[in-house]
Amino acid sequence: MGGVAICLSLMSQLVQYAVNRLEVALKPRVAPSTDRDVKQRRRRKRRGTFSNASDLSEDENDSVYSLDSDISEEDLIFDQCHESDEEPLTNGLATEHCVNGFNGTNDVYMLSKARDCSDPSQPWNHPIIANDKAFQHIHKISHEGYIFQSIKICCDWIDSNPIFLKCCGATSVTLVERFVGFLNHLTAVPSLASLKDHFDEEIISENILCTTPLPEDVAVRGLSSLQLTQSKLNWDYLRTKTLKPYEETYSRICYLIKFGINLAQSKASALAYDDSKRWFTAEGQVHQKNGLIHAIS
Repeated sequence: MGGVAICLSLMSQLVQYAVNRLEVALKPRVAPSTDRDVKQRRRRKRRGTFSNASDLSEDENDSVYSLDSDISEEDLIFDQCHESDEEPLTNGLATEHCVNGFNGTNDVYMLSKARDCSDPSQPWNHPIIANDKAFQHIHKISHEGYIFQSIKICCDWIDSNPIFLKCCGATSVTLVERFVGFLNHLTAVPSLASLKDHFDEEIISENILCTTPLPEDVAVRGLSSLQLTQSKLNWDYLRTKTLKPYEETYSRICYLIKFGINLAQSKASALAYDDSKRWFTAEGQVHQKNGLIHAIS
């Protein structure tokens, strides 16, 4: 199992490198707030408003109170989440327009033709996804090297051999902790479910995206250690269609998130997933015992 431990350690390093690259442009993800936290922030915001208004005249105080009373909880949450003056990355175009790719003369992956925002078979072209800063940065990294492609193949290897995680406890713990941060950056990208109301027809399913062979799958096709995972791919898809750059990136994101969810559900590691928040965590305190990973509740 020494070779397996080394492979898991290398995967852990790849994941950490990917997180470092992501956080060059993206802030580290913070766990979604609970309802209680939101209410506390809302009360603090109101108290701050009242305190600032204490020196005003009675009429002015009434107007401040009235204004504050009309603020919805959603508005307050929005204010908390957008305190930064940083402008969203939108390819230099308005968000209501389709985008061609990335702005700049050095972008070798810029698409030559305008993309259809209304095609339900290509929802990643919709501005909600195409203009999303996390998606754009992931797409950029994917076309500047092979870090995401390499991690995807590593996940295929684990998916085909899940026992490896249980047999290398200490290495797996470090990998899971880093993988949590990596996956939570991916879940920041809008999901297919968030787009259903924007199309008149049913959009492409996640299952189709996750079973579409990517270039990295083609490159390693036939390797015995990946046989189980590759048997789930729809290789006939490539006979009739050529993947576009945005489709590759979004399919890869969907696959990696689904892999994380399946891994959490399998209990093969200390990974946990909250579907309501689209948030991954490492379950409780983790320790090694008899070569197996256990989560302490």
